[in-house]
Amino acid sequence: MRVVASTVVLSAIVLGQTAGYIADAAETPHTPPTILLIWEQAPEFEYVQQVNRGFRDHLEQASKHATLFIEYQDELRFGDRPVHGREFLHWLHQKYAAHRIDLIAVAAQTTLLLVTSRSEDMWPGVPVTYGTLGHMSSD
Repeated sequence: MRVVASTVVLSAIVLGQTAGYIADAAETPHTPPTILLIWEQAPEFEYVQQVNRGFRDHLEQASKHATLFIEYQDELRFGDRPVHGREFLHWLHQKYAAHRIDLIAVAAQTTLLLVTSRSEDMWPGVPVTYGTLGHMSSD
């Protein structure tokens, strides 16, 4: 599993790391690459909405269009149950079973740890990129 680390403002992921994957991701010229963006936070936070707009704006302007799916783990409200993360990841895998995922982007260290601990049959070989608005530890 390949993880690309970045501790910059999340919209920079779109401008930098994600762009390279978009260029290489499509299997055919007629199939746009697909990005799954997973947030630890809930969608009503203003900064979450701003970064989502940044992702969408960048993808609309890219020479190779991509499909963007956005999901919210909402750890603040539902993370008090130890199994929440695993159940959420399993639900995402079922939800997107009919879609090819070319890149997983995550927006917090907790979500990064969850995604990188997934079983090998969940999106095998799909690269993961991450960013944070806060501090990121190396563990």
